[in-house]
Amino acid sequence: LYRLNKWIGLIAGLGAVIFLKTFLLQQSPQLLLYENLIFGIGLFLTYYIIREKRLNEDILKWFLLPVMLNIIIVIMQAFDHYTLPFLPRVNFQETVGFLGNKQTVACFIALSTPLLIRYFKWGLPLLILSLWLCKSISGFTICLISGLCYLYLTNRGRYKIKLRLKILPVILLSLITFATLRYLIIYKKSHIQHRLAMYVGTLDAIKHNPIAGWGWGSFEIVMSLVPPEKSRYCGTQFNYEGSLMNHPHDEPLLGWWNFGVLFPILFICLMINLIKK
Repeated sequence: LYRLNKWIGLIAGLGAVIFLKTFLLQQSPQLLLYENLIFGIGLFLTYYIIREKRLNEDILKWFLLPVMLNIIIVIMQAFDHYTLPFLPRVNFQETVGFLGNKQTVACFIALSTPLLIRYFKWGLPLLILSLWLCKSISGFTICLISGLCYLYLTNRGRYKIKLRLKILPVILLSLITFATLRYLIIYKKSHIQHRLAMYVGTLDAIKHNPIAGWGWGSFEIVMSLVPPEKSRYCGTQFNYEGSLMNHPHDEPLLGWWNFGVLFPILFICLMINLIKK
């Protein structure tokens, strides 16, 4: 991995060291530790295969299989809430696809808009129908932004946009601004406060182990020990009776928690490296 990308190689090496530290010091239950290890190995192995085999962007068309499967399941759930016994049953009145959350599945489907435009444009009506059934404004916004970005960047053949290229970035910026304002207005103060409580609460715990971290896979266990009345930050709390924070909703923060201060440093270096390329 280091030969392919120095920063990804260093992050993988850091993960190996922290796995050994977590295992020897028993900082996390073995089930959670090995679950995270399998995820990490799968992630780095996927990157290695793509780079080593020099796979081109055409490989992305295979992502249409899970996308179309989720679209079909969403449509089935909209008309028959008892579709398949192994599907998640969060609420029989919701269309949740395979992912168990209607907003998550809507965003997952919406991000495939460029793939559908390129490889399977006849699937676009089904995509729009599934987003409408999920009642996801976020999904529609992502669909518009990703579709326009694809058309703007390719700008070829029958997909060529009739608008001037100087106008299109303004449209994209307007859509992004609309999505941001929608989040601030619809989700209101309480939802924003709850996310801030998660971030600040996580940082407050990180300051007790800022250098070496708490150990890989220990987040959920440690946060479950925080009483709801002690989890109050930014005017609200992140733990409630029967509802505990199991993820900070921020990957750099989670990496800092798991691996220590080296992770955010390497992550920032990786992002700068990718942007330069």
